[in-house]
Amino acid sequence: MGEIVICITTTNSKEVLESIKDDLLKEKLAACISYFKVSSSYFWKNSLETSEEFLLIIKTLKTKKELVEGRIKELHNYECPEIIFFDAEAFPPYLKWVKESLK
Repeated sequence: MGEIVICITTTNSKEVLESIKDDLLKEKLAACISYFKVSSSYFWKNSLETSEEFLLIIKTLKTKKELVEGRIKELHNYECPEIIFFDAEAFPPYLKWVKESLK
């Protein structure tokens, strides 16, 4: 696959969202982070839960993957945060921009 990865995570806290977003961007671990409110349903500790959360879509390079995961774990408010990475192919000019943004 390509050099770019997409990471998704969710949180129920606007403060945690801002902290993750700002830290990853300032530390040049992410080139762009999109986020929006979502409704999530899931099993947690044998109980069906539904909550309002913020979904973050983090665009970064494969070489930054472990650092992104580490920072999210440090900053997150969940006992078991969702941290999922997807390999992605990118439009070449966008990939170039991502690379330049993360130097």
